[in-house]
Amino acid sequence: MIYLHSVSKTYISKDDAPRLVFRPTTVVLPTDRRVAILGDRLQGKTMLLRLLAGLEAPDEGEVMAPLRLSPIANARALFHLRLSGLENIRLLARMLGVDAHQLTLAVNAFCGMGNVLARPLYHLKLQQRQLLDIALLAVLSFDCYLLDNAHSLPRELLERYLEAAAQRGAGLIFTTAVPRQACEYADYAVVISDHTVRAFNQVDEAIESYERKAG
Repeated sequence: MIYLHSVSKTYISKDDAPRLVFRPTTVVLPTDRRVAILGDRLQGKTMLLRLLAGLEAPDEGEVMAPLRLSPIANARALFHLRLSGLENIRLLARMLGVDAHQLTLAVNAFCGMGNVLARPLYHLKLQQRQLLDIALLAVLSFDCYLLDNAHSLPRELLERYLEAAAQRGAGLIFTTAVPRQACEYADYAVVISDHTVRAFNQVDEAIESYERKAG
């Protein structure tokens, strides 16, 4: 389980005034299920993932995530675009303390990109970068996987990532702005609205709440 206790967060950018993201919020997220985070654009879906991953600290309150969570997939943060795919794999291997050669073999077996991995990533198409991003994390073992903007992934790639997590008996927490996707792939959901996070054990109830707020 991941516990958020009285967590509040304000986003401060260089150019804009401070923007409230979360009022003090307490919620529990299971890490052995498929959890959808539903919310409109700029409602805090990515910020919630970053809080779970420890990339952001709450202004107040506490995030307790005792398990081994994956880096956030599809967040465009894993890679250095001027490095090749192979160089990025080796860099991540050092960060995670795994064998770079074995990781390279596993990633290539998953994505089948072959010699394309030797190119700087800025030469690759978006879907190729997404495939490499997913492959890098799917071949590694975590207690729970994190995925941002699931609605931007090709369906086949999303399902392969879900299957990789399932094969390890791990959960997956993903953000989406598409209720249909939550209905199809999740068995637990949270809805972000009015700067708070509400949890729903029944996904259809979460979708109803989300669509009511959106309407």
